[in-house]
Amino acid sequence: MSSRARPSGKKKETCEICGKGPFTVGQPYNSHIASCKRERQMEQERLEMAAERSRQVPAPIPAAFPAAYRPWEGLKASQPPAAESINTVPSSQQPVAQAANAASSSSTPFAPPPLQTRIKTTWHPHARKRPRIETLDEYQQRLEKVNSSVPGGSSSAGGDDAREPWHPFPTYGDFRISEISLQNTLPKRVIAELISLMNDIQEGRERVTLKDFNALDKVWGEASHAQTSFNKTTFTEDYRGTQHEFTVFSRDVWDWAIDLVKSPELAPHWEWDACKMTRLDGEEEEGFVNEPWTASAMYDIQSTLPDDGKSKCLGFKLYADTTQVSSFGKQRVHPVYARSANLPVHIRNGTGLGGGRVVGFVPILDEPPEDAGKPEFIDFKRRVYHRAWEKILESLKTRAQKGDTVRCADDVVRVLYPRVVILSADYEEQCAIAGIIGGKDASKPCPVCLVDNPNMADFIAEPGMRTEDESADLYRQAAAASTKARRNEILKPSGLRFVHNAFWGLTDPYCALCFDRLHNYPGGLAKHLFKEVVTMHLEAIDPPAHRRYTKGLIELRAKNFPRWSQLIHFNHVLTDYAYQDSNKWEDMTRIILFLVHDIFDDPAFRQLLRCIRRFLNLNAFSSFETYTDSQLDDIRRELELFADEIKAYQSINPETKSWNFPKLHMHMHMIRDILAKGATRNYNTKSDESMHRCLKIFYQFLSNFRDINDQFVAHEHRCYRAKEHFEIEVNGDENQVQEKEGGRKESGKAMAKRMKPIATWGHVTLGAPQKAVAWHAFTDSMVQYPQNTPALTFNFRNALARFLATPDYAKDIEELAPGFVTTMGPATLIQEHRMLRVMYESRETWRWEPNILRCSPSFYRSPRYDSVMIQTDGGHPLFARLLHLFTVANSQDPTSARIPLALILPYDGQVSQDERQQDKFLGFHRVRPKAKPIPEVVFARWIIRGTLLVPAFGDDEDNVSITADHFVFDILDSDMFLRMRDIVRCE
Repeated sequence: MSSRARPSGKKKETCEICGKGPFTVGQPYNSHIASCKRERQMEQERLEMAAERSRQVPAPIPAAFPAAYRPWEGLKASQPPAAESINTVPSSQQPVAQAANAASSSSTPFAPPPLQTRIKTTWHPHARKRPRIETLDEYQQRLEKVNSSVPGGSSSAGGDDAREPWHPFPTYGDFRISEISLQNTLPKRVIAELISLMNDIQEGRERVTLKDFNALDKVWGEASHAQTSFNKTTFTEDYRGTQHEFTVFSRDVWDWAIDLVKSPELAPHWEWDACKMTRLDGEEEEGFVNEPWTASAMYDIQSTLPDDGKSKCLGFKLYADTTQVSSFGKQRVHPVYARSANLPVHIRNGTGLGGGRVVGFVPILDEPPEDAGKPEFIDFKRRVYHRAWEKILESLKTRAQKGDTVRCADDVVRVLYPRVVILSADYEEQCAIAGIIGGKDASKPCPVCLVDNPNMADFIAEPGMRTEDESADLYRQAAAASTKARRNEILKPSGLRFVHNAFWGLTDPYCALCFDRLHNYPGGLAKHLFKEVVTMHLEAIDPPAHRRYTKGLIELRAKNFPRWSQLIHFNHVLTDYAYQDSNKWEDMTRIILFLVHDIFDDPAFRQLLRCIRRFLNLNAFSSFETYTDSQLDDIRRELELFADEIKAYQSINPETKSWNFPKLHMHMHMIRDILAKGATRNYNTKSDESMHRCLKIFYQFLSNFRDINDQFVAHEHRCYRAKEHFEIEVNGDENQVQEKEGGRKESGKAMAKRMKPIATWGHVTLGAPQKAVAWHAFTDSMVQYPQNTPALTFNFRNALARFLATPDYAKDIEELAPGFVTTMGPATLIQEHRMLRVMYESRETWRWEPNILRCSPSFYRSPRYDSVMIQTDGGHPLFARLLHLFTVANSQDPTSARIPLALILPYDGQVSQDERQQDKFLGFHRVRPKAKPIPEVVFARWIIRGTLLVPAFGDDEDNVSITADHFVFDILDSDMFLRMRDIVRCE
């Protein structure tokens, strides 16, 4: 049989949904069908939402909150509210439902429609393109299409003469054995046993031709030739008169990048021209950035290229770090990862085709005891470090000046100029890349600016920046110095080491280095601030009995802290916090402010909490995916305030540690990096550090614990070939894109289950349905309230009947269920639901984002009643607790129209100005129900989004009721952060 033989017994079918194919019957066909069904379902939901947007409704009287904030009418782009109009409760004390309907009842057909928000894209002049202006809806739809698209979603290969996608494996079955062995990190012995067993039990459904491991290894070798492989080079470096030889394993970075450029699967995703983005709200304009090509670095690079219409920048993001691969011992490797800055973030930060790739290993030098810490040996290590980088970057430097002509996958010929746009690393690695003397005791400790050591904790608006030209000139002067003392005298003012930087001539490394959110915030300041709370204050409580009581109280609050899907829940925060996971440090710091705010009134402790609040604001800002000009101004103010708060804390508490260290300074460059390279997720090290796991698994299960680099490069190339090439061509690879930056992948089955709608009305979907109950059989006892709920003077049946009979709601009811009979009768059915999915337009990304909310007496064996934001009159948001989710129908026919409703407990009680002022010290927003709280029935589509309400705590810590005071957890996500920031600002 030919080496391109198809699996025996396998037919090919064309997709009945999209018409693409043909696909081999079995896993390839089923995988594609599942993907098409999911895409069709998502498209159906988008069409339903589009229909809601296009529905003609009377325009409301212009108010501070435009009509878009009534999410059940129009779902148009939202406008920022006017400051003077934001309140936390409706001005009147009328019921929530009546307040929500006021805007609709007072609308007039003669009011002018609100101006539509538009997005303007102005391309670089060299692009020779006209500006693109699109509505916010069109912009959202285009982004949704880009973010949901996956490289290699379908295969264009077809016909008898086309090469099979599993080539050079003889059959699909042979490829499956290879894939399974790689995915499960099987050693040679197990692979040989697997092959033997498969040959013994083969039933003819798949034809296996492999006989032993050597046969598999041979095919792996043939497969590896299809992609850029590793090279092994050596160099020597002098140390004290002795030449030392070092080996560098590297992949030709340029050839790897051209493999991607010529990949048909990636062709629609490349962005070759820099641009400037502007949001147009009426006559107001505001610039914003997100992807690297929307920022200034790639824009400025394109300005330096020939203006011929075909010269383009091929940008790179490079990351390097030393990682320990052995669980015990000192085995370390120093990999270098590369990504393309011209691809969208959901592809670039992934691990599949177009994602991160190992392109080299930097030699690691162990310090001999006699040379430990000596400047001469450290300089030697840095010389070796940059010599290794020169080998890795060699293929880019040869093309940096004149470019290279390439016919891309879209059949367009371009002249590509390589540039390193982003250098991503932790602080220690950044010091090595910059070639400086780093550390908290260095005179010039910052790798990107010339700040003096004593001023690291200060806010400096415009520090003197390092530049490639000045640093290279100092190096040349030092090299020409006649004595070592003269050389040190030249370099000392700048803090440079006597090292020729490998990046000079290719990029300005000091501009390419970036603020690293992972190590500076979750893994940096969050750790420092949290430990300061514990060690300097809680551990200092005296007597010991009081200390134990206080710590026990905090632990109890942490255990009872309300749960949220994107917030780690801790049963202990004080007795077990030695975490390596930065996500845990981040979330512990996010909740500690709400756990200890009332522990004691010590001025130093209160000032420390002020520092934490400023840090949490900065941490929230640093997680944004899109940054506007006004938000960057807010970040600048927060940076200045944070520096002031730290100084105030040091003056109040002289016994605290020194806060003058590099990680407190590095975030001063966050705004510069956002403007130059886009959102922080473009250069966050989180996506790169997650790739270390592959190295550690290989070392533990597949290596002989010696000569690690030699063995790993071969194994990594096999994995790359199997993962990026075969999955795309054979399986469609719809699951390779990670669900979130640094997040876990979601299986197709889980995605289908998550996306499956139960009952959808515009932007809300009710799920987890319970058994429907007839009206005459429904009793108030069937509504299960949260635990510790005080007795409520409330009759559910009467409240529901009154709500449906209210004349003001007739229009809404008719839209939801035409011909609905509002009088309760024998045919009326009430069906409880315990899940609510709300789609809301994010204030930060301007995209539709989902909230999954629960209203259940037993969710994973615990009661869960989430909180929501309710739309009311004039656009004033109101916070409320979900008590019951249900639908009402006139018929037992499951296809009949139903009305989605929610029973809520509104937090519409008055909060005094004194309490507001007291809460303002820590940026809290307090909500409470009325003195005699009464639940209310509302339309489910009045819900804007979900919220997290944290008990304000008090005397009865063990019995916190839903009717107690609560604080809004404003740092839940970027959208909630911005919404609450507007509210608190106006109090």
